[in-house]
Amino acid sequence: MLLWCSKYNIPGILYYIFFFTGLLPTPRKSKWNIATIIIFIIILMYVNVDNWIFIAMCKNEYNTAYIAYIIPYALTAWMWYVIYMKRKELSILLDMFQKCKCDEKLLNISAFLILCLPMINALIFTFQSNAFKSAYCPYGFSTNAPLVQFTIALTKLCIFSSVYPLYTDLVAFLYCTLCFRCSKFLNDIIQEIADCPSELLMPTKRLEIIKEKSRIDEITNAIEDVFSLPTFIIAVANQLTCFSFLSLYFTKRLTDYSALDIVVFVLKAANCFGCCVFVLWMASKVNLEDKRFKESFRTKLKHRMIAFKTREDLQLEKWLLEKPDIVFTGCDIFPYRRNSIFVVVGALLTYTVLITEK
Repeated sequence: MLLWCSKYNIPGILYYIFFFTGLLPTPRKSKWNIATIIIFIIILMYVNVDNWIFIAMCKNEYNTAYIAYIIPYALTAWMWYVIYMKRKELSILLDMFQKCKCDEKLLNISAFLILCLPMINALIFTFQSNAFKSAYCPYGFSTNAPLVQFTIALTKLCIFSSVYPLYTDLVAFLYCTLCFRCSKFLNDIIQEIADCPSELLMPTKRLEIIKEKSRIDEITNAIEDVFSLPTFIIAVANQLTCFSFLSLYFTKRLTDYSALDIVVFVLKAANCFGCCVFVLWMASKVNLEDKRFKESFRTKLKHRMIAFKTREDLQLEKWLLEKPDIVFTGCDIFPYRRNSIFVVVGALLTYTVLITEK
């Protein structure tokens, strides 16, 4: 039960985190649930205020990179608020996947790794930089006790990492899981069409296929409604973080960094860039499966017409095949396609070079 929640058919880790942060509604909110939501809001406020205090206290030539580094924390708070306002729609959406068969073990392992990696990164980050240890003490009031200093720094970094990138990673993971299930639904229909002989593709059978496809369209519309803006916010946040690390890399020599510095940069940049790529890859998979479905259905209808040498009334079929392809977007601005990965990489490198040269 701790690993898997049957109510929404999602990993238990995701369920409990989203439940205690208010993204999954309950018929009766307990005092404990209200308290956890308030605590999470306080954490979001604290992290953002503390970041700007840190920037004000540490003015230097790398302020642009540091500002780009802390903006994602504010974007995470905005993302949470957007999904919180659509928590009922999210609950309805998750109910649509009740009958979906999924690999529970794989999803649980993936969710657990996502939960662990930012914390491991925070631990390495605390070990590697004495300057940041003192900076992470309460607003410059450092202490000479190494253990106290280490504990304060590690606690703050764990809190910060739990907000970003952990929380955004979990939302992105849920989005990718739903996209994967949609693509699986489409693949099941494609397989059903392939296994059906042309002579058995009667109007009743075609109507069943159209009904099933319409149900999938409802699910994809619901996903787009709930996650279009949040995933766009996640993409912007991850781009800013990658820009921050790349700009520091371009403005300083590699020899100026310690080995642990480089490990931390690589882990964090890989997490952010990997999240962007994974979201684009899984969202675009639905678009590819939708195209495969239309091609498979069209081909099977053509074979039936050739075999029986008859012209049937195909109004519903024509309507289905002429519908626009399913394409998830980020706030109706950025389409999630496979080739968008190259756009993201190109834009990131271009703007990083332009800004660091100024």
